[in-house]
Amino acid sequence: MSMDYKKKLYFSANRAMQDGDWPSFHIRPMANRMGDPNGVIYYRGRYHLFFQFNPVSVHKGKTCWGHMSSKNLIDWTYHDIAFIPDGRAGEERCFSGSSVLHNGGVFVAYTSVLDWKNDDFTQGWAYAKDKNLTNWQRYPSGLLTRPPKVTGYKIATDWRDPYLFRHARHTLMIIGSNMTRGNATYSAPLLYRATDDSLLNWEYRGMVHVFGKRDFPDASNIFLECPNIVKIGRKWVLIGSPESSVKYFIGRFNPKTGAFYIEKKGYVSYSDKDFFYASYVMRDKRHRRHLMFAACFGDEVGYWRGVGAIPREIRIKNNQLVQMPMREMKKLRMGRSKKLISGHDITIMRPCFEIVGDIFPHKKLEIVFAGAKRLLISSDDHTLTMGNQTMPLDIKSKTGLRLFFDRSICEIFVGEMQTLSYMERGLDIKSITVRGEGTVNLKLYYLRDAEFTE
Repeated sequence: MSMDYKKKLYFSANRAMQDGDWPSFHIRPMANRMGDPNGVIYYRGRYHLFFQFNPVSVHKGKTCWGHMSSKNLIDWTYHDIAFIPDGRAGEERCFSGSSVLHNGGVFVAYTSVLDWKNDDFTQGWAYAKDKNLTNWQRYPSGLLTRPPKVTGYKIATDWRDPYLFRHARHTLMIIGSNMTRGNATYSAPLLYRATDDSLLNWEYRGMVHVFGKRDFPDASNIFLECPNIVKIGRKWVLIGSPESSVKYFIGRFNPKTGAFYIEKKGYVSYSDKDFFYASYVMRDKRHRRHLMFAACFGDEVGYWRGVGAIPREIRIKNNQLVQMPMREMKKLRMGRSKKLISGHDITIMRPCFEIVGDIFPHKKLEIVFAGAKRLLISSDDHTLTMGNQTMPLDIKSKTGLRLFFDRSICEIFVGEMQTLSYMERGLDIKSITVRGEGTVNLKLYYLRDAEFTE
């Protein structure tokens, strides 16, 4: 890819800024196609976010690693593209990966695509230690050139998306894989361990868990993309994206053999893969928390496609995954809240806001956003529906609700454990109407634009 990409990117950026659907506070690229979040890390006073990126189109192409950074996870600075496919090494695309702090800098493992049509993947590495992480040393096939031999199975089609983590003074890595046995297809993250401090030499340790069609009955492809595994308290959480709603698994993990024993499973988000996908979990030592990032993809039209979902703080409570909007979201609030009264229309001043309140058992609630189009959000004891997305509810007592609306994206958090996301262009919302009993606790905050600079 030549440097001419910048001309196309700036042209698209100018057009995107004129688009009324272009989100204001969600993490977004300068323009064109944003995909999976990669290698999020806190380094020298800034959070660095890398992401799958096509700088010249909203369609798939020679995928790069885009790069932006932030001090507060709200306002972002764009940096030059971190990785462009290395044609001299036969690299077609730079796929997803992860990062760890290493020897005063940042070490990245990522999937290097040599031949996408023939499923030719290798695992490469990159390293930088300058202040802004812009000077990268890179080796596209420098970690692993072929998948391991797994007794009883054959690695097929996919072997990608390495995720680095540390445990008991060891650096470990899981890589997603698709495999077959007879006529059946399975998916299993594979565990590796670094054999020395260079992080360039790895040994295969075993399969983490073997998933079959019964585990992902609604997935078009059961390959568990972008697998993450983290220890939170005494439990381990495995999170992945199986070409359908993102799932989590809580259980026990043996870092020596790779074996993961599932005790509890659930949905990170009930949205389909177009609206919440490709999660990435980082341990934020600065605030002693785990943050989850993900992508909201949307349509391949116009001059932008895809933004980052609102980062979530995750933890485990009663053997379930708790996820809440990151605390920094409150810093976006502008002035005092406005009370929402059932049956009354409210003309909104700007299409970027948060609704906070409660939903109650045996009470129906409807929130109608009206403008060029109509978006209906409704809930009862058993179901919450937003646009064409639905999630089950089990409301037994007063339960908190937080709703974030950003021009064309809406994300809802119910209680501490259930979330739903939706994206639709052309809404151009002008008013809100709330209907139903038990809605006196709902209030609205307008949210400011995030700042995006070069």
